Amino acid sequence: MVEAENKDTDDFEGEDGRGYAWEQNVDRSWEALEEDASGLLLSRESQAAKRARISDDTETSALVRRGMIRYMYVIVDLSKAMEESDIRPTRMTATVEVLMDFIRAFYEDNPLSNLGILYSKAGTAKTITYLSGSPKIHLKAAASMKTTGEGDFSLQNALELAYTSLASIPQYGSREILVIQASLSTCDPGDIFETIDKLAKEKIRCSFVGLAAETHICKYTASKTNGKYSVVRDKTHLRNVVLSHIIPPVEAT
Repeated sequence: MVEAENKDTDDFEGEDGRGYAWEQNVDRSWEALEEDASGLLLSRESQAAKRARISDDTETSALVRRGMIRYMYVIVDLSKAMEESDIRPTRMTATVEVLMDFIRAFYEDNPLSNLGILYSKAGTAKTITYLSGSPKIHLKAAASMKTTGEGDFSLQNALELAYTSLASIPQYGSREILVIQASLSTCDPGDIFETIDKLAKEKIRCSFVGLAAETHICKYTASKTNGKYSVVRDKTHLRNVVLSHIIPPVEAT
C-alpha cells in the first residue's frame, strides 16, 4: 500500500522532488513579462534590446556633428527631358510639387539656413532666387516654374553659377548644391571636371536626384564632393529622396 502511494507521488513530482512533473515541460513565458511606464506588457528581452538600441543611438550621436547653418542652392533641370510622363503627371509637375514641399520642410528643420533656386535649360543657367531665409520668396518662384521644358541641360553652367555665390560664403556654414536632373546628357561650354575640382577644393557638397537613369558624371561629382546620388522610380520615391536632404549632412571631424 505504501509502495503504491509512493508511485502516485512520483507522477506529480520531478526527479529533484520539486514541483509537479507536468510543470517541467511548461514554457513559463509570463515570467519574462514586465510592465513599462505606460502600463504595457513587454518582454524583458525586448526592453533590454530597446535600452541597448537607445544607448547605441546616443553613442553614435555623440560622434556625429551636423551643421546648424546651411547654404544650399537647388538646381532644377528645365530642359526638354522634363516633359516626359514616366513620373505622373509629368516630371516637371511632380518636381515642382515636391520642391515646394521641400522648401516648407527645409525652413522648419533649418530655421537658421538659407536657400536659393537655379535652373538650367537651352544650354544656359539662371538664378530664380538668391540665397535667402524667406520661404515665401522661394515658394512663389517655384510655383512659376510649371512650364514646358526647353533645349538641353547644362550641368557645368549651373554648377558654375552656384559656385560663384557659395565660394564667397565663410566655411562656418555648410555649403551645398542639390541637383534635380532629368536629362541624361549635359551641354557644357568647357571642361566640367575643372568645375568639379573647384567645388571639391572649396568643400561644396553636390548631391543629385536623377529622374531617369544613372549617369557617370553625376555619380562622379557626388563622390568627388562627398555628396549623395539617387535615381528615383516614381513620384513617391522622388518625394522621399528629396525630403531626405532636409537633414543636415554630417560634417567632417
